[in-house]
Amino acid sequence: MKPGDRKLLFILGELTHSGVEKMLEASAGLWQQAGFQPHILAIGAQAGDYAATLQARGYAIHHIAFSRSPAFIAALLRFHRRHAFQVVHIHTEQAAFWHALVARLAQKHVRLIRSVHAIFAFDGFLRCRRLLQRWIMRSLLQVDFTAPSQSVADHEAAAFANPVAVLPNWLDTRPVDSGELRFAARRELGIAPECFVFASVGNCAEVKNHRGLLQAVALLPLDRPWLYLHVGSSEDEAKEKALAEQLGIATRCLFVGRRPAADMLAAADMFVMPSLHEGFGLAAAEALSMGLHCVLADVAGLRDFSNFSPAITWCDPHAAASIAAAIFAGMQAPQRHLDIAEAVRARFSLTAGVQRFVCLYDGRPAPQR
Repeated sequence: MKPGDRKLLFILGELTHSGVEKMLEASAGLWQQAGFQPHILAIGAQAGDYAATLQARGYAIHHIAFSRSPAFIAALLRFHRRHAFQVVHIHTEQAAFWHALVARLAQKHVRLIRSVHAIFAFDGFLRCRRLLQRWIMRSLLQVDFTAPSQSVADHEAAAFANPVAVLPNWLDTRPVDSGELRFAARRELGIAPECFVFASVGNCAEVKNHRGLLQAVALLPLDRPWLYLHVGSSEDEAKEKALAEQLGIATRCLFVGRRPAADMLAAADMFVMPSLHEGFGLAAAEALSMGLHCVLADVAGLRDFSNFSPAITWCDPHAAASIAAAIFAGMQAPQRHLDIAEAVRARFSLTAGVQRFVCLYDGRPAPQR
């Protein structure tokens, strides 16, 4: 088989404008350069609204909707036997064990990778089941486990006795802004140059703690120009807009929905992420790579950025007053951390991140840092 004939499959849920999908979009051409034909299998109810974007970047998109029935397993088995992948990289927690088992049954010599992207706080019977499944995957199915952060790796070891290699996520960075991007972004959004803008990026899931953030915003003084820029959307966005109205801060909040994070962060003076926990705060890494000062929750998955602490003010995500104080402190002396931006770009380099996984796919030791 020629190197360029190797088939590489990424397995995800529904394809949305989210972390893994953005990483795959940025890295599309690099898989082909490494000699792989990249495919994506989506197992959500639909392929997802990001499927067309990834297909345009060169991925072959497949869709098999997950169901708790033998028909789903049979469909997976037929799919794997038809395509005969050399590498299968599982990104979804849902049915991860069955993906690994079916892929191994279909192809004896397939390389199996499972990336754990979040801290799964399972308990009771479900935790025991996941512990057993991870042991079978690792010991019998020969699955290599990875995590994007030390926080996730530590949790996997403690909760599931599962040793995991830390392979950081990567960023698709743009040049550090000289001021022109900020001006253009603010002009597009109708934001005055003198307004202090702090932004959050992410969906409206409870773990993102936007409710706590809005309560913190309501504590900020109104005698100076500032604006909260809310980037991201989900079915709970309407509830967050209603809360902003109730708190009397709707005119100080700009909800822009799903927009490219880098374009929106270009308009910001500071980034805020008061999540209750994270697997890897990709949006925080993007903000740091642009030199923005960040207000981050002092929680697992975000503490991994402590090496860049001069650019970070930590807060307690459970206390609106703590979030508000951190934001207010940043307003007093807004600054750009260009030296830290370069360090972040090196740490989460796109080419280095892809090369780590190429090594893993080839059966070579993957540098973890």
